[in-house]
Amino acid sequence: MLRTNYFKVDEDVKFKIYKEFNINPEHVQRDVQIIKDWVKQQPHLPEKIEDDFIQISLIRSKFKIETTKENIDKYYTLKGRKVDEILKIPSEIPDGKKQFFFITPLPQLTDNLERIIIFKVKNAALANENDILNFFKYCLFMNEFAIRCDYSLNVRLVEDLEGLTKDVFLKCAKTIGHIFKPYNEAYFARIAGIEFLNAPPFFELVVKSIKSPPMNMVLGEKLANRINIHRDYESLHKLVNKASLPQEYGGDLQSPLSEMDESFKAELRKYINSLDQFLINEVADESKRIGEVKYNDSFGPDGTFKNLCVD
Repeated sequence: MLRTNYFKVDEDVKFKIYKEFNINPEHVQRDVQIIKDWVKQQPHLPEKIEDDFIQISLIRSKFKIETTKENIDKYYTLKGRKVDEILKIPSEIPDGKKQFFFITPLPQLTDNLERIIIFKVKNAALANENDILNFFKYCLFMNEFAIRCDYSLNVRLVEDLEGLTKDVFLKCAKTIGHIFKPYNEAYFARIAGIEFLNAPPFFELVVKSIKSPPMNMVLGEKLANRINIHRDYESLHKLVNKASLPQEYGGDLQSPLSEMDESFKAELRKYINSLDQFLINEVADESKRIGEVKYNDSFGPDGTFKNLCVD
């Protein structure tokens, strides 16, 4: 069981989230028990699943019971697809001095209950394949932590691409492309938007292609429409209130981004053994599954990107 003080969430915040779905705490406990009873009937799933994990899964599934069941099954099933390759990557939290990519969820929710996650490129041209793989596993640890601790309505990604080159972009795609897909859907976070800052010209062309037919249908039109390139901070502030951003991005938060990043990494280090256990060992045991696997590839039953969770 993970207990964290990093995410500033209390019972009042949870109540506000439940209210968005016209759910009260009693209904939450009822739904948690429904999921627990269902899990007991699934021999391929772990026997014990924590209440926080179930509650956050319900939130991410908009308190739709059948959707929650499907998402939980996908979480355990898809994580098992590439576990042998993930085992080869060291289980480490990156040192700031050797960190070529930087990703940090901010501790405070926005007024509309969104979790802001900031991604930043740092000296990425110096990164080798092992650095990229280490960062990818760190992102998986972050997702394992969030799906058990982060009570939020949505996630909004703010991605600062200053310094990103085409060579680095292609190197990342080549290095993690074959193991990225199963994990992309496994955590089923609700994405409110992806906000790009300092995007280089080649990346603007990538985004333009993604947002235009027919590629927008491949990624999912809803998510494609939530991808934005911002020329300045004023444009970003139209979607993310300054009160919810660090000063580095024209915001009003007092703590510098580097300080929040170190605090978050310190929190993950406390639970590194548990996070490793969740990532590697808590996967579906296909030898015990009753019936066929519903997902014939990493993007859901029909083999497309359509089911990416962007609500």
